[in-house]
Amino acid sequence: MKKLIAVCGLLAFLTAAGFTQTMDNRVEEAVDALVAQVNRHVEVSVEPITVGNTGSVSAFSAFLGAKVARFAANNPFVTIVAPTRGLSLVRGNSDWVRLGGSFMQTGADVAVTLAFFADGNRQIASHGFTVPLAEIEALHITILPENRDSVAELDSTDVHINNNPFTITAWCNSDSRTYYEGDRITISLEADANCFFKVYQIDVNNKVQVIYPNSADRNNTLKEKKIRTIPEKTAFVLGAPFGEETIVVVASKKQFDSVTDQTIPTANVAATKFTYTILPTTVVEETLEYRLPSDIHAAVRALKKTVEDEGGTFSGDNQKGAFSVGNFNGVYSVTGGKFAVTMMHPAEQNVSEVVPGTTRGAGGGYSFSFSKPSNLSGAVGQVRNGITKSGGTFNGDETGGEFAASGISGRYAVSGSVNVTILAKPFVIPNSLIEKEVKGFFGVK
Repeated sequence: MKKLIAVCGLLAFLTAAGFTQTMDNRVEEAVDALVAQVNRHVEVSVEPITVGNTGSVSAFSAFLGAKVARFAANNPFVTIVAPTRGLSLVRGNSDWVRLGGSFMQTGADVAVTLAFFADGNRQIASHGFTVPLAEIEALHITILPENRDSVAELDSTDVHINNNPFTITAWCNSDSRTYYEGDRITISLEADANCFFKVYQIDVNNKVQVIYPNSADRNNTLKEKKIRTIPEKTAFVLGAPFGEETIVVVASKKQFDSVTDQTIPTANVAATKFTYTILPTTVVEETLEYRLPSDIHAAVRALKKTVEDEGGTFSGDNQKGAFSVGNFNGVYSVTGGKFAVTMMHPAEQNVSEVVPGTTRGAGGGYSFSFSKPSNLSGAVGQVRNGITKSGGTFNGDETGGEFAASGISGRYAVSGSVNVTILAKPFVIPNSLIEKEVKGFFGVK
């Protein structure tokens, strides 16, 4: 059953917005600190942020991981690449690193450590920060898997067989290893020898069962260094009860005596495992308001195009409407001289996206300019007051600075005109609305 947590009232909204900015700043600083330590351009694959050294992931893992990926993508010295998982996909590029980390609750805080890894698990850079536990709980984000007290047995499941006859590896289709109710999990496998395999699931209640092969998918052969993804004829749909589960894969050069035997073998087999966490869908309702653009028809048309380009659905006119994209649902309306957008989305998923091509260096991103206000000092003061009163953040002066408000973050620089670059914005909001809103911050129509 999906839960709906409505963020109602100005105080609740400002509290959540203030936390988001604080968390964003901490994560951005940590990512920048890692890059500064390696002091070169790197290709980065982002891995799950785990609970301590257990390998477990949680709702907070997903929430934090999305922010880490966002700010890594926005660093001018980082190129995001897909994670390396299979045996035949090992990279030889010395400038490729993995970005991962861990967190642990310590009293009233959660201590987070982000790290760069290269050449296996060799750590080459790290940076830590803390987040007050109360601020995370205020967003209804769980720190640990819901069945964390009962998963010690999962963590200690011994699949590191002595004298492995060959190597097999397995991974799932979620980079964060977190899934929501109703999601489908797939499992990819690769071995360095022709073999037969079985896939066991240790569920939330520590029950072991064979999930592959099964009555619909009987073929359990795996060819040497050929990646295979299962299931092929059915679907593994995840749901309640929620918490952490483990996948164990064992492989043998000979067919198993019984493919349905629930006992995990330990002799003459190769083996691997990974954990993942099933999360309930906790939905947050977030309303953002923007100044009306001069051409409302063009703005609605741009909103419709963005939604449909992402594979979503849209219905509405120049006054009101509704849309749906993946896990995001929303409505918009023109009322009281404002363009209001209400979005319902999982608490762990941010409504903002990094603008493609954006960097914090020169150029890139969505940029625009407007004439410098005659009273620049007064305009900057007006921007600061307006943004901070709405729960946003502002750091700047008459020469330039950075700001975040109404789901928008960006920077500005003043020369003969005011030059603005948008770094992140709600992914469905058209640029025309963003530009109108930022100009309004500076008192420009």
